[in-house]
Amino acid sequence: MSRNKEKDLQALNRFIDALHQFKKLKWERWEKLEDKVQASNFPGSPTEDWIIPPDEGKVERLLNEDQEYRNLRAMLTSHKSDIKAIAQFLREDLHHSFDWLNFSDPLIGNAALEECTLFAERLKKETQDRTYILQTFKNLFI
Repeated sequence: MSRNKEKDLQALNRFIDALHQFKKLKWERWEKLEDKVQASNFPGSPTEDWIIPPDEGKVERLLNEDQEYRNLRAMLTSHKSDIKAIAQFLREDLHHSFDWLNFSDPLIGNAALEECTLFAERLKKETQDRTYILQTFKNLFI
């Protein structure tokens, strides 16, 4: 199986840019939104945490109304499989690092975003440094 180095680099650049935009928007808007939702829940007595339990789905509903969130989420989800395929082609054990980016929680943790960004940038450097023709031959014999 051969791959196109230029297309792979373009896909990695788009993925990294989307991750940076996602982190920026998360920091600017979405974390504040989550704090606002949590603050709207009235605390209970000293033996209770809340008079009314917090609405876990409220943040997710509000985020899904945000077009930018939906666009970035779709972009990251669609490119994730391409990025994992590049890592597997280069025989880099990085493809499992992108499993953290699964959107099971609408507000992905900062550690998961940082790890994905770190590994995507490392994968980009590996892609730039490798000769794809030689890698294709290696993959045939390994």
